[in-house]
Amino acid sequence: MVGGALGAGGLWARVGARAGGEFVNCFQHQDRVSVGLCKSCQRGLCPDCAVGFEDGLACRGRCEERVAALSALIERNVRVSPVAVGAPSLFVVPVLFLSMGLIFLVFGLSSDSRFTFAWILGLVLLGCGGIYWAIANRTRAALRGSSRP
Repeated sequence: MVGGALGAGGLWARVGARAGGEFVNCFQHQDRVSVGLCKSCQRGLCPDCAVGFEDGLACRGRCEERVAALSALIERNVRVSPVAVGAPSLFVVPVLFLSMGLIFLVFGLSSDSRFTFAWILGLVLLGCGGIYWAIANRTRAALRGSSRP
C-alpha cells in the first residue's frame, strides 16, 4: 500500500501516536490527535496529513520521497542480510585469537623459564578465542534462524 492513505476510519480511529505516555497532536493541525509519526521527521500526523506506506507513515507532500527511499533501503538490507549469515567474517577474530594463543603457548613452553609470561598469555588468548568462537557460532545460528520465512 505504498503511497496511499490507510483510510479515515478503522485503523486511524484506533491508533494514536504517543510520546512520553501522552498523545501527540498533528504537526499541521494542533487541534487533532495524531495517528502516527512520520518515519522521516518524526512529526505527529493526523489522517489528512499522513500517507501510509507498508512499513510507516510520511508527511503528505513533504517526506514521501524520503520515506520511500528509507523503506527501499531497509528492504534491500533485509534481502542482503542472509548473505552475511554464512560469511566467514564472523570467525576472523576467533581464528586470530586462537592462532596467536597457540603461537604464544608453543613459544612459551619451548623456551626456558624466563618466558613464563608467554605461555600464560597463550592460554589467555586461547581462552578468549574459544569464547569468541562460541559467540560467533551463536550469532550465526541466530542470524540463520531469523532469516528463515
